Amino acid sequence: MIKRAMNMGRLKPEGIAGYLKAHNEIHPDFVNALRGAGMTTISCFLAGVDLAVYSEAHSDGFEKGKEELAQNKASQEFGKSMLPLVEPGAKSIDFKEVFHMPSLTPGRPIAREKRLLSMATLKHEAIPEYIRRHDEIKPELLDVFRQAGILQISCFLHQTTLLIYSVRDESLYPSREQWLNHHPVCLEFMALMKPLADSTVSPVDLPEVFRLPEMK
Repeated sequence: MIKRAMNMGRLKPEGIAGYLKAHNEIHPDFVNALRGAGMTTISCFLAGVDLAVYSEAHSDGFEKGKEELAQNKASQEFGKSMLPLVEPGAKSIDFKEVFHMPSLTPGRPIAREKRLLSMATLKHEAIPEYIRRHDEIKPELLDVFRQAGILQISCFLHQTTLLIYSVRDESLYPSREQWLNHHPVCLEFMALMKPLADSTVSPVDLPEVFRLPEMK
């Protein structure tokens, strides 16, 4: 069983370059330690100083794996190198997953896979309705998403902040995007979602700046 997680933190403005450099030059020993702890996927997204980290891990034995990771020398060294880059007093926030559209082909590599993360804000009073609508989402809508090349969607919520992680097949999605945006089932769902969003806060797309290397 796979456990998904999303957390968000904040870097110092002057720490961004160091954060990117450390992840571009990540040591293979640390990657191996993450794999040994059960991590299968890590994607880091950054917008300004706002950092979001999405991860997937095998839930069986993961707690034991985290303990081993904490004792790993490469992991300890990497953690120490991150400390000066993080904004003091900015706590890491764990988000709660409120919706997941699983991949129909988990583990199968996609040649032109693209991972995306969007951040939006809900009206406080609209949170229960947002969760209810996703609990009752129509299978027809999920079929439409998949036909358009969307492989996975996971929605995470902390208070009114919403993070939507998605994976799409870039060999298919660009040619199907307009079809998706004009599909009646998609239009109906978007019309239901629009009143729930806080229109005073603009959505933000966070570019991916790190991806845990695939196992070879």
